[in-house]
Amino acid sequence: MKIHDISTLTNPEIPIWPNTPGFKIWKSLDQELGDEVTSSTIEMDVHCGTHIDAPLHFIKGAESATQIDLTKCIGNASVVDFRGINRITEDLLEKRVPSQTDRLLLKTNNSSLFPRSKFNAEFSALTEGGASWVADKKMKLIGIDYLSIQLFDGTADTHLVLMKAGVVILESLNLAQIDEGEYELICLPLLLEGSEAAPARAILIKN
Repeated sequence: MKIHDISTLTNPEIPIWPNTPGFKIWKSLDQELGDEVTSSTIEMDVHCGTHIDAPLHFIKGAESATQIDLTKCIGNASVVDFRGINRITEDLLEKRVPSQTDRLLLKTNNSSLFPRSKFNAEFSALTEGGASWVADKKMKLIGIDYLSIQLFDGTADTHLVLMKAGVVILESLNLAQIDEGEYELICLPLLLEGSEAAPARAILIKN
């Protein structure tokens, strides 16, 4: 059994969505400065780094992050390689995604962007038609290796179609070292009461 950590390293240099606070961490107590213990404080956008979007992010009064069905976040997952493609459409998904896929992780050129701190609006993502395809297949989860499942110039419909169909959205994965294939996914979002998203640790297990 091999465990792959597909979470992004969260630090102040991580790419963040434009006009959001990003991530800050500092030591509120520091043994190096004479304190008895070391204790750190963080300030961050809940969409910073690897995270799950809950329906509340786009739909007023909808399910929050604490209400996500964890059974959708644990189980068989297919990593499919879409490198070289910017707009992931329903036609491409139909050709490349294995049948009976319950959880789909999209590996794209985005994985090479994460070491850089500057946001890149040209990231690869799912089209509205692609989202409808995923929803029609009754998938439990879809993940991608950048800050959003929808294109920067896309519409909210990409998120809305997935959310209304009950598909969990997992964003900002690190799939750079992950080969295409079948894995066991374990992804657990933090229990942040009332939040529309939650940071998560995600791993893939290859037997």
